[in-house]
Amino acid sequence: MGHYCLAFSFHRCGESQDALLHYDKALEAGFDEFWIRYNRGVIFAKLGAKTKAKAELSRASELDPAHDGPRSHSRRLADQ
Repeated sequence: MGHYCLAFSFHRCGESQDALLHYDKALEAGFDEFWIRYNRGVIFAKLGAKTKAKAELSRASELDPAHDGPRSHSRRLADQ
């Protein structure tokens, strides 16, 4: 959980590379994959890495089809 909290803090402060590093470590440690994929997708979209963003958001949607966040971000990417 520590890596996820650190990643989210970096994410919120705009430190994308540090956030991605700690999201990876949180995933390796077994943290809830949905939140990691969703947040990584948001970061990749912000960085302009559309292919990576779409892949992460798609995986997040598969993990939690009821959550609208990944679908909403995916629609925004498609509109760009």
